Amino acid sequence: MSLAKTQPLRFSPAGLCDSLDETDTNPGGCAVLQNLIPDPSTQNIWTCRPASLLATAFAGFTTPGVISVFKIVGSYVYGLVASGATAGYDQPFVYNLAASAFVALTGVTSSNVPATQGTTGEWTPPTMDIVGTYVVVTHPGFSGVTDYIGWFNISNPAAPVWAAGNLTSGTHISFTVVPAWVCQFNGRAFYGINPPTGQPSVIMSDSLNPLNCSNAGQALTFYDNKPLTAGVGLPLNNQLGGIIQALLVFKGNSNIYQVTGDYAASSIAINTLNSAVGTLAPRSIAATPVGVAFLAADGIRIIDFNGAVSDPIGSGGAGVVVPFLTPVAYSRVSAACNAQVYRISVQNSRVAGTPYQEYWYDIVRKVWSGPHTLPAGMIGVYGSEFVVAPVGVPAQLFLSKVVPDSTTSSTENGAPMLAVFQTTVVRDNEQMAMSEIAEMQVKTTSVASVTGIQVSALDENGSVLNTVFYAFAAVATLWGSFRWGDALWGGAQSGVYPRPISFNAPVVYNRLAVNVAFVCGNGFQIGDIFIRRRVLGYMQKEVG
Repeated sequence: MSLAKTQPLRFSPAGLCDSLDETDTNPGGCAVLQNLIPDPSTQNIWTCRPASLLATAFAGFTTPGVISVFKIVGSYVYGLVASGATAGYDQPFVYNLAASAFVALTGVTSSNVPATQGTTGEWTPPTMDIVGTYVVVTHPGFSGVTDYIGWFNISNPAAPVWAAGNLTSGTHISFTVVPAWVCQFNGRAFYGINPPTGQPSVIMSDSLNPLNCSNAGQALTFYDNKPLTAGVGLPLNNQLGGIIQALLVFKGNSNIYQVTGDYAASSIAINTLNSAVGTLAPRSIAATPVGVAFLAADGIRIIDFNGAVSDPIGSGGAGVVVPFLTPVAYSRVSAACNAQVYRISVQNSRVAGTPYQEYWYDIVRKVWSGPHTLPAGMIGVYGSEFVVAPVGVPAQLFLSKVVPDSTTSSTENGAPMLAVFQTTVVRDNEQMAMSEIAEMQVKTTSVASVTGIQVSALDENGSVLNTVFYAFAAVATLWGSFRWGDALWGGAQSGVYPRPISFNAPVVYNRLAVNVAFVCGNGFQIGDIFIRRRVLGYMQKEVG
């Protein structure tokens, strides 16, 4: 029988958003979905994400430090890490993920490695790409005297060789400044050149040989002296049918240029895209199934296969843009996409302490989640998994799945993962009156590794009005051993089931948000919150 003078209220969690209020924007918007991701089976059900598992901690390296860059080719991770073996310089490494072992690398000397860069503030992030049998590296720590780029020769992946230098003899173009970035396009290495004076340009190597540039005309300029941020490939739909390969060149946060054709065929063409946006975050750029995603000044945008630039994803409270508007350092943002999940880590200047936070965007469901723990300083893709070099954790690589399975762990970096599910402020009663929680239920499953959930009622400022711990029944409930309404008769309920939440005192509120916190467990799911609220006959007097 319904309680007198009460209203039922359903909150069905749709995804993470910036909205401050559910009343008029994004029904089901959540303020926090930490370490929770969309359940593969059901809309608006959330499950614990798989914990990232340590792949290597660089055992055997001399005082290893921060990993500045890496590139995954097949099962091999090629990268550079700060190391005491060449104190003050980054040391190249090769790690075989399939064999869980480092590969012996020859050619490394104290004079052909780049200087280690600082770990805070804006920088020119190192880049890597594979061209022919070389993995090419740009790094701001190269001397710019004898060494301008580095490369791994992987003609024999089991015996890679490191070297550094300039474009080789017989070339018609040589570097005079250290390149800012490298990107493979049409089998050539495209190098972004930003000189301290003069016009930025892109130098094209010979086909399949990133160390030669046989013709003086193998260079492009882009009309003014604004620095070139990054380059990335994007296949474009052809109106006549088929696909045209294109290179996108980002010029600061104001322009994106599309390069098509090839030098050998005299068909090189440069066009400007249809939106005056760009990026200052080179590592936010990632190829996705729907185009190239990147961090613009107003949020994450996507360039589709027709070359059109989308609006910011999730603006106006429909998703997440606020953490991306003013990162502490744009060039420290890191992102990658694997199948349907785009992951981005950012140092959020809008949160006290400016923490690094990671957010996931589900491209198919078009929903955000986060902020997740163990944010990345550098992230890449390996098969169906991500490879993560965490921020603040020197010289470690983690493997991270996006789909839970029977082997999923809930312990990450040596500690249990904590999940936090928090609603935005739920819909107003629209009667200009205070409300009271008469009854409340939270729909969850029950798994052995999750003993219970802590449920808190919060006001509009996040202050706790009341908190209760709901313990899942582990054994059959005995008559007389519990308070009526606080336990499930007959024992544990493992399916999605409404758990009755009984606070130990009346919860009276004007604006309400609900926070549910628990230690993650494999297979645990959480969904709708139901509240039966009683509308009271008075308004709260404003104080202050």
